[in-house]
Amino acid sequence: MSSRPVILEIANGLSKYDYEFDPQTARRIFGLLGREAVRGSSTSVVARAVMMEKGLGVEKDLDQAHSWYVWGMRVGNRKAFEKVFNARLLGQGRQVDIAGAREALLPLNPKRQYRTIRNELRELLQPGDPVSIKAAETYALRAMEAMPEHSVLIALEMMKQSGFSEQAKSDALSRIGSELGKQNQSLVWNDEVLREIWDVREPEIMAGLIQQLTVLIESGSTQAAELLVTALSDSGQYTQQMAPYQDKIRYALRLAAYRGHVAAAVALARDLMRLGQNETAQSEARKYWAIAASEGAPEALLQDSLYRLKGAPQADEMRIIKDNLKRSAQGGYRLAEAVLMGLQ
Repeated sequence: MSSRPVILEIANGLSKYDYEFDPQTARRIFGLLGREAVRGSSTSVVARAVMMEKGLGVEKDLDQAHSWYVWGMRVGNRKAFEKVFNARLLGQGRQVDIAGAREALLPLNPKRQYRTIRNELRELLQPGDPVSIKAAETYALRAMEAMPEHSVLIALEMMKQSGFSEQAKSDALSRIGSELGKQNQSLVWNDEVLREIWDVREPEIMAGLIQQLTVLIESGSTQAAELLVTALSDSGQYTQQMAPYQDKIRYALRLAAYRGHVAAAVALARDLMRLGQNETAQSEARKYWAIAASEGAPEALLQDSLYRLKGAPQADEMRIIKDNLKRSAQGGYRLAEAVLMGLQ
């Protein structure tokens, strides 16, 4: 037991898993971990804090545990940063300290920051009783205050978890809507976050979401364009939920199409064709079919060819039309094959 490798292995396990020991063994491990902590083992520092927190080999003492976690944080242990953050938010061993919690978590990378909050939130919620649910809701609100750059992800997590009250979920939705409407928010919008918000499909946040997707498209995001493409059916019809936002969606899809996003060009062309005899819309639809055809989209190759055939093409253009129809037919469009046969 006194072997250093064994003690260090136990220290590593204690910082990750739930261990139980008989009282005598626990006391001995507790003492040996103290020796390794003094020698510079940050894992041993955290493991000793865990034992104090849980009362393994020593009387349970949250205040002392917190002090040891702070020591672990000072010597660079990532687990200690997470524990200090959570303790300061929950007021374990001391008063609630929002600013101190933020200071503790900032050294970690953004993904680990959010994972820390999400994991603690789920753990608090797990018992499912009213007291646990209230604690989780309180933690979530404090976490949003401490780490506003993760507030939308925290709100999304609250909406996904069935345990939270309807009021808490409503507040979370309002928080998302508020952040979406900000022009200079601290939150960094990215494709992954916006995809999660898109899946919520709540009218309260949709206008702000489309605005943020448009901003991302302007900066070159293809995934943002792909989300907006799903607002239309294969026939170019807007889904009932998206119909109120079609002008905003068309604007964003135009941006994406001009940047070479084939699916956006196809979706936009279908949408414009659906407007029937509107001459301006039909002319614009032809433009987007041409953009998509230049990228080899089979449906666009067919539609572009049909438009070309209306204009009495000359021999050189007819060769292009026949080649495009052949490629469209190879892509599975039987109408292209039928038109090609009629031109032979």
